[in-house]
Amino acid sequence: MYIISYKEDTIELIKYIREELDDWKSLIIIIYKNSEDKTKIMKENLFIVDYINKRKHFEEKLLRNIQICLKNY
Repeated sequence: MYIISYKEDTIELIKYIREELDDWKSLIIIIYKNSEDKTKIMKENLFIVDYINKRKHFEEKLLRNIQICLKNY
């Protein structure tokens, strides 16, 4: 499971995990600040479990997503 806070190189990091490491089983959660960041990543279609906004119920959503990921493992 990967929990990644969005930065400029986030898309490259996710592509590396998915394509270079050929890891399509690991679950990825992205934490973002604004809708533009989310839109950029969503366009890449790289199988992300969820996108969590840092400003909207962050801790609750993150905890819930971690629980979902662990159940899937």
